[in-house]
Amino acid sequence: MGKDRITFSTRRFLVGKAGPFPRLVFREEVMLALDQFSHLHALGEHGGFLIGRKQELKSAQQYEILVERFVPIPQKSDASRLVINQEHYRSVQRALRTGERGEEIVGWAHTHPGFGVFLSTFDKEQHERFF
Repeated sequence: MGKDRITFSTRRFLVGKAGPFPRLVFREEVMLALDQFSHLHALGEHGGFLIGRKQELKSAQQYEILVERFVPIPQKSDASRLVINQEHYRSVQRALRTGERGEEIVGWAHTHPGFGVFLSTFDKEQHERFF
């Protein structure tokens, strides 16, 4: 019997301009989960936390952020904006501390059905408050 080789598929996306910024690496499963989530929540704004870890590199970039999971935030079905509150944030932080994986919140994502990709003033304020 030959040895089976297990591989993990990742999709890589560079966030921001090329340069001294860390790479942001999404596992393919996370990209699929985000895509499915956005199709299931086509009305209103919905989103959640990106969970992952910092991964050291032996290159000029020094490290990359590996996004391993997406954790949805409970939201009304027709919400006009994604609202992250302290309890959402603390709940995920508690779950991560009790886990064995060494993961942390590395960001967040949300939908803007029919409006394209952008950050509203509210989104920017919320990002500053939590991240």
